Amino acid sequence: LKVWTPRHQVGSPPTACSTAMALSIALLACLASLVAGGAEEATGASMGGHCQNQPWDTDFSQRMYECGLQSGGQVAKAGDCLESRQGVSHQCGVCLGRLVGCSAQHCLMDCCLGRCREEGRCRRCHEVNCNAGFEACAGVTLPRRLREQPDEFV
Repeated sequence: LKVWTPRHQVGSPPTACSTAMALSIALLACLASLVAGGAEEATGASMGGHCQNQPWDTDFSQRMYECGLQSGGQVAKAGDCLESRQGVSHQCGVCLGRLVGCSAQHCLMDCCLGRCREEGRCRRCHEVNCNAGFEACAGVTLPRRLREQPDEFV
């Protein structure tokens, strides 16, 4: 039985590709363990208009991505980050944090670890798994560019 070992473990320096792959695998493993350890889904959240009349959608996609990375997909940490970055109430931050947690749990691969978050498969995953819960909690509708349009489902 021959066991595969990465090239850089047998004397050669690691390549950029092998390093990036190792980091991606480590990130996925970390996020998976955090999500399994208690990230709440966006569905079943406390109901209410928690983000109405607040600047929750300012640079929305980029800030969601940044806070998602910073928090490792953990709901509470993502919510605190977004509360601060968006300048919204704590309850609105909770709704946003739950959306990050739902995305980490259900859509990480469909959204290319956040690098293709406006592509169809990513938007479709959010539409199926996360958007309704966020919208019920926040009382607002996500920006059109982030929603899967009915005629785009295949």
